[in-house]
Formats: sequence, structure tokens, C-alpha cells
Amino acid sequence: MRAIEQLELAARLLEEESNVGLWVSSDDCSDNRRRRQLLREADWAVSDAHRCLPDDAAIAALVAKIEPLADLVTDWMGANPWLDLQVMNAREEAETLAKRLRGEK
Repeated sequence: MRAIEQLELAARLLEEESNVGLWVSSDDCSDNRRRRQLLREADWAVSDAHRCLPDDAAIAALVAKIEPLADLVTDWMGANPWLDLQVMNAREEAETLAKRLRGEK
């Protein structure tokens, strides 16, 4: 049950990250800091799900995908145009894994 909860949390955090303001350069870079924080929290949640189910290869693969994302957030728009797609794909995978663990299709 904890693995499901953590995967659902990760999906919510990744959704929230997708809704943080546009990538812009600013003096305080607060949007970028928030994005990094949400990505780290999503990584922690998926890692916790993996600790609950260490033999689940799909969760292990998701950990490997999410872990480096926070370091890809830059202070300049366009420095990594694939980040948004990677976040969206990770969110969908987390949702799919949670459904699978609940026995849904």
C-alpha cells in the first residue's frame, strides 16, 4: 500500500512541477528552485516506493529516470527543451505503476 501511495504522490508532485511558471531568468530564480524541489521530492517518493518493492524492475527504472531530472532544470529557457517531456513521461509512468499495483488496467 505504501508503494502505491508514494507513486501517487510522485505523480502529483510531477504534475505540480509541470504547472510551475514558465522558464525565465530572474534575480531569485524562485520558479526554477521550486521545480528542482518538486523533482527531488518526486525522486524521494519513487525511491521510497522502490524500497517497499525492491524487486520491481519498473519502479527501479522510474527511479533512474527521475533521479537526474532536478539537475536538468536551468535558469535559462530552452537550455533543456526535453525536460518537460521527460517530466510528463515520468508522471504517466508513476500513474501507470500505481494502477498496476492496485490491480487496475
